[in-house]
Amino acid sequence: MVARRVVAPHRSGWYVTEIGRQPFVVYGLLRTADVASSTPPSHIALTLAGYLLLYTVLIVAYVTVLRYMSEKPLVHPAAALRAPTAEVAR
Repeated sequence: MVARRVVAPHRSGWYVTEIGRQPFVVYGLLRTADVASSTPPSHIALTLAGYLLLYTVLIVAYVTVLRYMSEKPLVHPAAALRAPTAEVAR
């Protein structure tokens, strides 16, 4: 029952998206092959590699910051005021 609730909207959303991208193809005015991009595969591969590199750098930076924050907890200012110091003990 739950699977039907998930699969049906997913499929219908996919159909609407794909049909909406190519309205001229749906109505038979132009074939998909006639409107395919002429971008060379090397440019597509270079763009994909750039995105992969960018997201890898962002993930590494994110994990690094999370590790730093987990190892060095933030000291609350009120707790720092209550902590005994050497001058107070004199």
